[in-house]
Amino acid sequence: MSHAAIKNWDELQDLLEDPIFLSGNTFSTKEEISNNIWSITFDQDFVKTIQVKDLEKFISQLLSNRSEQINNKFNAIPATFYLWYDAQSVQLKFNILSGKNIKLPFGCKLNILNSPMPIFQKFLDEAQAEINPLDFQNFTFLNPGDPGFEEEEEDTIDWILDVYVTILPQSI
Repeated sequence: MSHAAIKNWDELQDLLEDPIFLSGNTFSTKEEISNNIWSITFDQDFVKTIQVKDLEKFISQLLSNRSEQINNKFNAIPATFYLWYDAQSVQLKFNILSGKNIKLPFGCKLNILNSPMPIFQKFLDEAQAEINPLDFQNFTFLNPGDPGFEEEEEDTIDWILDVYVTILPQSI
C-alpha cells in the first residue's frame, strides 16, 4: 500500500511513475490489492488550490502511464483500474487488478461511473470545506450508558459507493 501526503504539484506528479504489480490471475488478487493501492491525502492549504480539471488531468496522465507499463512489462494483459473517494479518511484512492469484468473488493453496493468527475467534485467539496470532516469537533464520542451506545452499526451492504472503473491498457 502506498500512502501519499501531497503538499504540492510536484509530489502529485511523482505518483505517475510508481510501479505496479500484475500477476495475470485471480489467485493473486490480495497481493495485487496490497501492492497497487494508493491513498492520497492533500495538505489543507494545497487542496484549496486544486480544481476538478487538475485532478482530471492527473488521472488522464496516470491512466496513460499505467497503460504504458502494462504494455511494456505485462504483455498488455487486461487490467481493471478503479478510483473512489473515501469520505471517512478524506482521501482519493485508486487501485489496479488483473483482468476485466472482475468483482471489485468492496463489501457494499457500487455505483459504477464512466467518469471520475463526480468523485473529484465530491472529494474537493469536502476537502476544501471550511470545517474539515476529520477535525475532532466533528466527532461524537459515545460511552457505555449513552443513548445509542448499544445500537448496531449500519449495515454496509446498504451503503452505495461511487467508483470510477476503466479497463487498461487504453490506446496510447
